[in-house]
Amino acid sequence: MDAGPACQAFWNVDAVFDATVLSIASLPRTETIGTREVVFRDKLVTLQVHRSWKGQQPAQVEVTTAWDGAGCGYPFEAGERYLVFANGRSGSRPAVSRCNRTSRFAEAGQDLEFLDSLAAPPRGARVFGTVQTNHRTFQHTRPIDNIPTETIVRLTGMGRDLSMKSSGGRYEFAGLEDGWYRLEIDVPAGYRTYEPARDVRLANRHACVEVNQWFSPDGRIGGQLVRPDGKPAGSVRVEITGAETQPHRDWGLPMEADSTDADGFFEFGNLPPGRYIVGLNFKDLPSDYNPYARVIYPGPDLDPHIIEIALGQTVDLGTWQVPAPLPVVRVEGIVVLADGAPVPGVYVGAWDETGNPVERARGAGGATTGPDGRFVLKLRKGRIYEFTVRDKQPRFLRTDARRINTAAGSIPLRIMVVDEKQ
Repeated sequence: MDAGPACQAFWNVDAVFDATVLSIASLPRTETIGTREVVFRDKLVTLQVHRSWKGQQPAQVEVTTAWDGAGCGYPFEAGERYLVFANGRSGSRPAVSRCNRTSRFAEAGQDLEFLDSLAAPPRGARVFGTVQTNHRTFQHTRPIDNIPTETIVRLTGMGRDLSMKSSGGRYEFAGLEDGWYRLEIDVPAGYRTYEPARDVRLANRHACVEVNQWFSPDGRIGGQLVRPDGKPAGSVRVEITGAETQPHRDWGLPMEADSTDADGFFEFGNLPPGRYIVGLNFKDLPSDYNPYARVIYPGPDLDPHIIEIALGQTVDLGTWQVPAPLPVVRVEGIVVLADGAPVPGVYVGAWDETGNPVERARGAGGATTGPDGRFVLKLRKGRIYEFTVRDKQPRFLRTDARRINTAAGSIPLRIMVVDEKQ
């Protein structure tokens, strides 16, 4: 969680000081999880303190932090100087986290200005922040547009009743007394948000609280999937993308997905105004987890339907019958050398090239050959596959593997390695 600016973070920690790292050591820590004793590893960091703004620190102090970033550990480096924000009452080692305001001293200019200002008479506390709407774009290079938004912001408390209109997506209430306030931000029509109103506490007349608010468009597209027998199609992955969105050679097609519930219902929310298509398996790469060929609403034998929604509009696609999953085709094969000797222990990979797709990542499964050079692949009917052979290095080997079409079902496959040293 973001600690906010220094004028906010300062009041939420027990110690703030300027120090240089002298050493970093491993510090085992034991916790009981259920009935087991589990040993974790933290870092014990020894620092030379130059100056303190909060909390009494000795000339040298030991602090702890988690070992890595996954535990929110701060990446201290020996010999580097830091502005440290730490928690820890008297008698215990202070703890430092990436989730507080600690930073390299050379990069802490604004924070140091605030700390030095504490010696001057306070000019009043502040509540400020940004107001933005987030529009998804279904583009790899810019997946979300953050748009500054104008709306009414209200602040009440400590005998004050203030309101203003955000300008350029920003607002600020200044000259406030310390105490509790209620902040309310009007939700524009057609949008939704989490927690549009909240209580904030200003700990001191030097303090501040930053509250940034994001709104999402409330457009929705939903429906119900049924199987060919008319029963609800539960646990089916449904996808949505922009009607004009194109796949990228390396990254594929930008999209979002939802899994139908037990009754076959799905819904995509937070959609901005625009044109969309909904379907199954846009990548057109059938697998055990997504056993369909590409299907675009309203169905495989009909022209794709572009769904256009306005701001905050809900579109119900009704009941949509999806085709049956593609049948599994068992492909048995053997990998041999030019003299007919079997090649054991190599990996045979299948690549689905149906429809000459743009994307390169088309892996459709694979298997390792046994001692007799044989392998078995579970592919899908009606698809076109190419094959590669890779040794344990791993290196791709040159082979005479041919492209096959599984429309007629299983096909025996014989792959000859042409050159083992490629």
